[in-house]
Amino acid sequence: MKYMLIIFICSQIQSECYKPLILNEEFNSKYDCLHQGYMESQILLENIGKDQVNENGLIIKFNCKEKINQNI
Repeated sequence: MKYMLIIFICSQIQSECYKPLILNEEFNSKYDCLHQGYMESQILLENIGKDQVNENGLIIKFNCKEKINQNI
C-alpha cells in the first residue's frame, strides 16, 4: 500500500483553508507518511513565522491518504 501526504493550512479567524499542498512523494507505510507530515508541518510553521501564525490564527493539519490509483 502506498500513501500520499496532503497538508492543509487553515485560518481559524477566517474559517477557511487554503488550497491543500500535496507532496510529490509516495510513502510505503502510514508511519513514514505521518512522520514526514510532522516534519513538513514544522518546516512550514517556521517558514510562515510567529507573527503570521498569530495574526491570522493559522493552523497546519495533514492527512495521509491511501493511494488507490497510481495516476493520482
